[in-house]
Amino acid sequence: MFELAPPARTERIDDPTGGHRYLVAGRPVPSVTQVLKLRNLMPRYNDAAPGNGEDPMLRGRLVHQAIHFLNCGDLDESSVDPALAGYVDAYRSFRKDWVQHILWSEVAWGSPTFGFAGTLDLVCRFNGRIPDSIIDFKTGAYDKWMALQLAAYEMLAEPYLIGNVNPKLESHTVLLRPTGTYQVHSGEDYQNTNRCLFMQALALTHWKGDWRK
Repeated sequence: MFELAPPARTERIDDPTGGHRYLVAGRPVPSVTQVLKLRNLMPRYNDAAPGNGEDPMLRGRLVHQAIHFLNCGDLDESSVDPALAGYVDAYRSFRKDWVQHILWSEVAWGSPTFGFAGTLDLVCRFNGRIPDSIIDFKTGAYDKWMALQLAAYEMLAEPYLIGNVNPKLESHTVLLRPTGTYQVHSGEDYQNTNRCLFMQALALTHWKGDWRK
């Protein structure tokens, strides 16, 4: 077993294209998304936008921003693009049906032990459930690489959340639909396998060093 280091200060640096760079305790590290893209484990949406001209990365980023503002009580409803309103309504339904208490929204955490970082969309407590839950929102179709992403986020969250009160974590991918509906996928299936797969991808990414380019 790895010995986890205590939580370290994580700084997220945003660039104009919507990407992020991370510093953990002052040291640059790759992000979860970088690792998955560089090892060809997830699509490069910005390299192949769909034929209808819609940019799925931009759509996801705008929906995530709206959800975060909603969680903070700062959402200006008039600022939401009508084409995206259904996704935001889907989140409202999910929050009403499932979420008892929001712990963090859009929180950047990093691991000094493993040398990577990422931004978790939502950390919350479900209605009637003791374990804390990590939620990752998607505005497209489900794919198996998303389970690797959740496994990575669990490893980032454990030093912050695991304790006597919450002995384990749950993780879920929530698909938000433009119709205002949602679908929940649990990240617990093959959890250990998914962690091992991500760690192999991370080790190769550090070895190649291509995340620095």
